[in-house]
Amino acid sequence: MSILTNSWSTTLAFPTAANYLLGGLEHNGYLYTFGGGTAVADVYAARLDGDHKVLAWTKTSSLPAPLSFPLVLADGVNALVIGGTTTAGATVATSYMYALGASGASTYTGVQDLAYKAGGGRGCLVKDRDHVVLFGLSAAADTASLLVHTARLQGDGNLGPLHAQVDLPTSLKGFGVASHGNRVYIVGGISLAGVVQSNILMAKMDADGTLTPWTVVAQLPVIRVGCRAAVVEGNKLVVVGGRDVVAVDANQANVLSYNIGSDGGLSTSSVVNVMSTSARDGCLIFSEARRQLWYVGGLDNTSTATAAVQMLSLR
Repeated sequence: MSILTNSWSTTLAFPTAANYLLGGLEHNGYLYTFGGGTAVADVYAARLDGDHKVLAWTKTSSLPAPLSFPLVLADGVNALVIGGTTTAGATVATSYMYALGASGASTYTGVQDLAYKAGGGRGCLVKDRDHVVLFGLSAAADTASLLVHTARLQGDGNLGPLHAQVDLPTSLKGFGVASHGNRVYIVGGISLAGVVQSNILMAKMDADGTLTPWTVVAQLPVIRVGCRAAVVEGNKLVVVGGRDVVAVDANQANVLSYNIGSDGGLSTSSVVNVMSTSARDGCLIFSEARRQLWYVGGLDNTSTATAAVQMLSLR
């Protein structure tokens, strides 16, 4: 079975009201979440059963400071918690490192000063190049930004020097990000002028981490802000959640899929399935090894936080 035929289901709900704008990942049979809401310091782990359903949520640690929507990346047995926003809405210039234990433990091991501020949750790891792409750096607050930086992921888990890249075509926030091979995709979002986007942008990363100029490679059927993206099944870009704030002013439950061509181009979108509950600004976690997607929390159609944890098997 594949994403084209499977259906979403729900599992054990998230335990607190800070269940949107989370950062998260899967490691060794556990889901981990960091921060969330209007900024909390909570770090949770959830043990998974053989069907990848959540058995229990446990608070395992705390961030050094409360954060909303940090970018969370896995580096072997470590989690990097990069940037995010404070309770006052200001972005931060830190990368916290957590060692992930075999039984769901998460131990804070250090902090790196990035010297630039990273906008909430916007970035990704480009595995083929061992580089991290960060959007919105040096922004004084979590606002739409043109700025793009890259940094090499070093052997000790820290980031190397940040290098400025070609700006985005327009200032953006609230978009989904994913990588495939040496290419980076940006999906939807909202501009500084408040215009919600339907564009999907792509840039190619050279061996030294330099990005080519951003180009439009596809369109969303409807505009989306607060959506999430991932590349699954080897060459499918999927878009999950988000809100159309113009035509219907409602969250989108349809999950879109685009086939990625050898040149990085995208096919016309197709609706492959429908979320159990429509949402935006949740945490999308993909495990390639487990062939599983989880969508944790988010905001419902009334902008109320939802504790629902939705899951989709790609097996």
